[in-house]
Amino acid sequence: MDMAIPDLCPPEWATLEPAEVEHVILSVMQHAQGSSGDYVAFPTDGDSCRLRLHYDKDGRFSISPGSAFDANEWQVVRRRIADELTISTPAIARAIAFSSYPVTGGWTSEALELAIMPPPPDAPLPTVTMADHPFALEFRMQRSADQMTTNLRRQAVERRLCMLLNVLLDARITHNSSQARHFWGVLPPDIEDSTDGHKMHWIQASYWVKGLPDYVDSLSDFASPVEIVPAGEYYPQLIVHRAGEQLQVPDNLEQLIAGYRALSSSDASRFDRASYWLDVSGRVWSDSRSASYTALSTALESLLEVPPEPRCSECGKPESSITTTLRNFIDEYAPDEGTYLEQPAAVKAYHLRSRITHGERILFGD
Repeated sequence: MDMAIPDLCPPEWATLEPAEVEHVILSVMQHAQGSSGDYVAFPTDGDSCRLRLHYDKDGRFSISPGSAFDANEWQVVRRRIADELTISTPAIARAIAFSSYPVTGGWTSEALELAIMPPPPDAPLPTVTMADHPFALEFRMQRSADQMTTNLRRQAVERRLCMLLNVLLDARITHNSSQARHFWGVLPPDIEDSTDGHKMHWIQASYWVKGLPDYVDSLSDFASPVEIVPAGEYYPQLIVHRAGEQLQVPDNLEQLIAGYRALSSSDASRFDRASYWLDVSGRVWSDSRSASYTALSTALESLLEVPPEPRCSECGKPESSITTTLRNFIDEYAPDEGTYLEQPAAVKAYHLRSRITHGERILFGD
């Protein structure tokens, strides 16, 4: 954090989620004004600002007083944060997520307090194979005394889990978004009769299972397990869609998730950014191949740990580039067997990304 900015946060707040802190401050002050992305001002910026919530790229935050800082109001904020964010009750939450493969078996890790379950018996299911197939996720979380905070926390854990599974599994895994989205859709005759056999509707994208509890006492049992494949066989087949098959998991899935949870805060933040952009790449593919490719490139760049580079003593420019760092990263983790048109694939991929990002071209499919 910028040491020039006075920080009102006590040390015990270091592990709190910035979004939850922002929610508490907003509930006290009623209004907020965003900046370029580095901080949020309450209730507005400038001379009327009473508090600023600052963010950094690794998810850490600090709170500084504004020009109109009110010490009594700050004490109210502190008490709310202490009561609603630092005191929690453990619980097992249940949520619906989606897989590009049907989920017909279950997978449970007692050590991780995490389960992938088939959809409930009364869950609506797609009638075609190429679809978003619902399944149940059960996971450990901490409930707050404040219901809105609990909802924010639950959504964050659920989304992060889905993005992690989207990286680790050969299926496209997505969360059940709470954002309201609408589109034109066709209802087939078996849903609503019409003279021409089909009827157009302006539809809200939504999914829920009636009567599904939000929380359970313990991880649920399942009738049959999901198919488990040796990791050495599982990951080489990632580029091939297994038409007509069900969800499979690698035999080291528990170790991989445990490894993610053991990451340092900065490494976890870098991984989360990469998994976010991988998720975005999949979501926008049908609308824009170019945007999808750019998001995929950004996911890869998010994993790079670029150290301070030496600069030329004469011109001041870096002696190496992010292209070099990217090429070294790919050579280490995904070495290319040869070159294409006498140029390493990593360099070609990055140059293409750069040309798309800066408006010089779009992919042919667009």
